[in-house]
Amino acid sequence: MAIAPPTIASLQSQGVPGFFVTCSNPLCQQSTPIDFETLSLDPATPLPEIEKKRSFVCPACGSKQVSTLPDWRADWVEG
Repeated sequence: MAIAPPTIASLQSQGVPGFFVTCSNPLCQQSTPIDFETLSLDPATPLPEIEKKRSFVCPACGSKQVSTLPDWRADWVEG
């Protein structure tokens, strides 16, 4: 049984403000944080679907091959 990927809404409910788009080119791997609010996507959109609904191009090398990962940095803030 496969586990469903997290949606924008489920990640936001956990305090995740956005995600990282990372270039899949092994010689580049540029990574850029993007806020969910700037995308104007349905909150029910699963995180992996963002790559299909929006076209991302690496600003460093021009690759269109990217991956997305939640931006968990807020959890790392020292208290």
